[in-house]
Order: sequence, then C-alpha cells, then structure tokens
Amino acid sequence: MKTWENPKVKKKKEGVTIPEDIIISRFTAAGIPYVKFNVEMDQALRDEAVSRAFMSKVYGGSSQRTFPKPRPEKIDEHGLNDFMFLPEDYQPSAPFTPGAPGLWLNVQNDGEGPNVYDGQIKRLFSRIDKQSSPRLWLYQGQYELKVVKSLTIREWQAMDKPVRNTWAKEICDNNWGNPTQISIYARKEYGRAPTEDEKTDILARKLHDKITPADINAAFLCGEETLAVYTMKCVAHDGDFQRQVAERYTEWKANPPKATKRKRGSDENPKPEPKSESEEPMMTAARQNDGPAAKRQKSGVGAKRVRRSISPEEEHDSLWRPYTSKGTRSRPAKSWPGANS
Repeated sequence: MKTWENPKVKKKKEGVTIPEDIIISRFTAAGIPYVKFNVEMDQALRDEAVSRAFMSKVYGGSSQRTFPKPRPEKIDEHGLNDFMFLPEDYQPSAPFTPGAPGLWLNVQNDGEGPNVYDGQIKRLFSRIDKQSSPRLWLYQGQYELKVVKSLTIREWQAMDKPVRNTWAKEICDNNWGNPTQISIYARKEYGRAPTEDEKTDILARKLHDKITPADINAAFLCGEETLAVYTMKCVAHDGDFQRQVAERYTEWKANPPKATKRKRGSDENPKPEPKSESEEPMMTAARQNDGPAAKRQKSGVGAKRVRRSISPEEEHDSLWRPYTSKGTRSRPAKSWPGANS
C-alpha cells in the first residue's frame, strides 16, 4: 500500500490514518485487486493539481460540496455532471495517487440510505495539499463506488483519535450531521429511535443541538451509530479531461481575477438547498470563535452554528474568486477561458 501514497499529500503530523486491516478486509470483500489502474500520461501533466475555486467557476457547482451540482447551462458546455471531491482530513484512505484504490467513509444515517451511491462512477478529485495557497486538488480518475460492510465498533476504536474526533466534531457543527444528532437525542430522551414526527419536532425545536461531540463519539463506540464504507476502484482515467483542466488552470493563474463579493445563486455561492448529508464536513464560523455564545449561535430553523461563507479548503481560494467585469467603453470586458456564465 506504500506504493499508493502520494508524496505531495501534506497531512498533519499526528496520526490521521485508517488501520490497514480495515482497508484489506473491504477490498477483499469487494474483489478489488491490490494494484493501481495503469494511467498512461506524462507524470508532470497527470499530477497537475488545481483549486476548487477554479473548478467551481469553470466547470460549475458549489466549491464546498462532495458532489457539486453544476447549473444546466454549465453541463451543456462540458457535458460533465459526475464530480466528487474528498479531503484528506476526513478521508485518510481515499485515493491520493491517480489510479490507486481507496475507501470512502460517509455518515450511515444520512437521510439518503446507505446504498444510494452503490455502483455509481464518479470523477474523483482528492485534496493533496491543505497547506498550499490556494489549496490544491488532484484528479485521480473515474472511480466506481461499491458499498461494503459498515465500520464495526472495534474498527471505530482502532481508527486514529484525530479521525474519530474530527468526525464527532463535524457531525455536531454541520447540517449534514442533523439526522445522526436527532437519533442520538431521541435514544437519550425516549430510549428508542424517533418517529418521523418526532424527528421533525426535534429539528424544529433545535433539541438536537444539545448533543455534543462526546455524545457522538460514545454512540459510535457502542455501535448505536456507524459510518458507511464504500470501496473506490479506478475504472478509467480521462486523460483529455486532465489535459484540459491543466491548460485552463495555467491560464487562470496567469490572469488571476480580482476578488469581489459573490452573488447569491452563483456557482461559487449557491442559493440555500435542502441539506445534503453526503456533503463533506466543513468548518463553521463557530469553530473560529472561542466564546460560548458564538458556539451556540443559530441561523434559522434546522440550521446549526453560523457557517463561514467558505469551506476550509476555500479559505485561501477566495483570493482567486473569479470576477466578471461589465467593462467600460474604453476597456471592454474580457472573457475567461472556459468560464462563460
């Protein structure tokens, strides 16, 4: 498995890994061979990574979601609607070298059902450098997702503490974690799983906000909650796509747009949507404030702490946020390559 590691991936010094026996058991069950898909491409071109701000502007979709959804007009431009983005913080066993197999972890109680992504093929990007400015994501290939056995109690306990703590913290701090918190609250208060009406009531009254990261961790440790596991097998690598991405990103960096306020409804700052529990954990404003009032601040029915306007991977990418000028008579507006609105 050492051959699957990408030396460019910058991880924290403390442990953020998943035990190899978990990986091996899931690969074996899914019949995935312990070899990389052969990617026939110049290595320098293959390893050209890009920012999510760039991907959002040029290819469309939110710059924060695991599965961004481009606007119809963007899909008409490039014909792509299969993007998937995974960060190393929460997904330490995701593929980080093009063609390598991996695992994807997702909250089991996500409102979508544990098998919703089973058999789907996604255009995978993994974040390889969280410390860079902007933070960089690398196209890994076309990956088939296959649902396998969820994490057991023993496997949750065996995962590195930073990984467990991150999941517990982010489940509490983000809307995609509401279903898990609601279930834990109901078991504590009613001694059983909640009915649909009770779920609605708990959410409306924000009672689930009483659930803490310690409660989340305890629920996983006793098996009341678990993480769904998907194997990720590379079945193809779109070389033409990677070449196009690299070329456009080079132009993007050579002509960095000015930062500006984002309009509601744009791909970079989409209108509020029904929450997607498949969305990858993201930081919130509360996480940046030490005061208890900030940590408990709400933003409407069913909402959790006040969110930052950008996700952690976009914290610095905002400096690259595209701006489309209307131009003047003396200076007509210029269009960005591949980024027509």
